[in-house]
Amino acid sequence: MTSTATSPALSPLEQLQGALDGIATLRTRVVWLVGRPGTGKTKLLQDLARSRPDCEYVNVSLQLAKALVDRPPASRPFDAPASLSAVLPARATGAWLADNTELPLSRELQLAVVERFKAIGQHVPLVVAWCGDHRNNKLVYGTPEHPDYREFVLDSPLVVDLNNTQNANTQGH
Repeated sequence: MTSTATSPALSPLEQLQGALDGIATLRTRVVWLVGRPGTGKTKLLQDLARSRPDCEYVNVSLQLAKALVDRPPASRPFDAPASLSAVLPARATGAWLADNTELPLSRELQLAVVERFKAIGQHVPLVVAWCGDHRNNKLVYGTPEHPDYREFVLDSPLVVDLNNTQNANTQGH
């Protein structure tokens, strides 16, 4: 596995476009767009959607909430995986630009969220906005003192990290 850093002269949109192009031949086609609140993930995904008409922006939390709202709370953990897959179905061309992915992380749904996105990425290219950090080959959500704090190990990730815009990088493994 090799790590490469993209030239800092590239804009975040150019980095994201390059990362999306780079997943075309992978078995699991997922780009993780990582950034804490306020780093510009939503704007970047919307800009990408405008620049690539074959890509479609989706507010995952909103669509998943609509799919699960009428389900009894006790059945939501059982319905959530299929509902998330239904929010991001296979497409003939292009990719899903999945924003606002916090609801799938809720403890109530008990989703293995990274594994679920990777499974979806085997059928359709995805750019997943991740609200948090990327450290030590892990996606991190929350802080250790937060009740929803979680860490997920990534294998072979493609990550565009917005947390340090001066050193924003794309990593392929």
